[in-house]
Amino acid sequence: MKENHFLSFFVYDIITTRAMSNTISIIEIIIVKLLEFSVKFAFS
Repeated sequence: MKENHFLSFFVYDIITTRAMSNTISIIEIIIVKLLEFSVKFAFS
């Protein structure tokens, strides 16, 4: 499956699948925190 992904297939040649998964997870957490931050100040 990872070889067929059109956006990230080249990344798996550089780093491992687990490292890529961890990186995506960190990015998702950062996005959620930014959304929480923006909602907090939008309604205060």
